[in-house]
Amino acid sequence: MKIQDILQLKGAEIAMIAPETDIRTAAKKLTERSIGAVVVYDKSVGVAGIISERDIACGFAKFGEVLLSKQVSDLMSNDVITCGHDWGVSQALEVMLDNNIRHLPVVENDFKVVGIVSMRDITAQSAEEIS
Repeated sequence: MKIQDILQLKGAEIAMIAPETDIRTAAKKLTERSIGAVVVYDKSVGVAGIISERDIACGFAKFGEVLLSKQVSDLMSNDVITCGHDWGVSQALEVMLDNNIRHLPVVENDFKVVGIVSMRDITAQSAEEIS
């Protein structure tokens, strides 16, 4: 099975946010969409980062109430690991486990975001294949 197969099953909608977005808005987006991470996208560079629930929790521990005045760019993970839609699911899972990450943006031509897969997406698909 390929990553593109998972994207077809889960739908093509991609949650993205701009680097200058405030943390409150990012947290609201995560909560409303019931997702664990959002791709931070800048039109000039493509994927600029990723911000997760964990980033926000760690930011709260570090900054306290001041966190709400921070921007996504202040907390996001900058070194984003991505994959291609033609990757095998086992290859994506290996990269996620090796790098201790739970979300993997899917890109085409090293720039255009076409989706995001999570550890939950891969686990759900694996469980379905076993059944």
